[in-house]
Amino acid sequence: MRRIAFNGVKLTFVAIAQITEIMNQKTLALTQENEELNRKLAQFAVEFLDLFTRHKEMVEDESVILNALYLEKLGCFQLELLQKKTEAARLKMKMQLIQAAINRDEQPDLQAIEHAIQKKFQDYFTEIESIEPCIFPEKVLTMKREPDNKFDKFAIALYCDDIRIGFVPTAMNMVCSRLMDAGKLFICRVVTKNRIDTWLQIDANIYMVD
Repeated sequence: MRRIAFNGVKLTFVAIAQITEIMNQKTLALTQENEELNRKLAQFAVEFLDLFTRHKEMVEDESVILNALYLEKLGCFQLELLQKKTEAARLKMKMQLIQAAINRDEQPDLQAIEHAIQKKFQDYFTEIESIEPCIFPEKVLTMKREPDNKFDKFAIALYCDDIRIGFVPTAMNMVCSRLMDAGKLFICRVVTKNRIDTWLQIDANIYMVD
């Protein structure tokens, strides 16, 4: 018997050479029953090799495709979540400006408020556009914790040349943030970037530095 470790899964099987040896043993009586068993054993060996080969191809080939599809789906959800958070931040800013005008006993100028908010966001988008050429595969981004972030206490901001360009997705920031709070150092390396309308989507890998 042999044990083979394959992608973390241990497969136990009888080697073909051993099967052949068993089939060729002269000590076995050539009865009809033995011949039937030998035939079934040979068929089992063929079926096993077929299943083993198909499993190997699935793990090596299809798992890569499935992982890519999963990450693409996750990225879409993260983008949608970011868009909703941005809209929530816009509405909150608008409410604060309206309340500030009321506190000054002034009639809120909704058009001026909307213009001020639009300018603030446009300045941010312009800043991102200016730094985009500096974002390329293998570029190392700086990770900074934001424990006082109003939207997420586990927030980790990503900076490129001292400009904040985004955050680590909320679906995967809790473990990293706790380790960072414990003194561990992380780096983020860009894999790809992609433009979606006014949004810049960045795929990156995160590594913990020993």
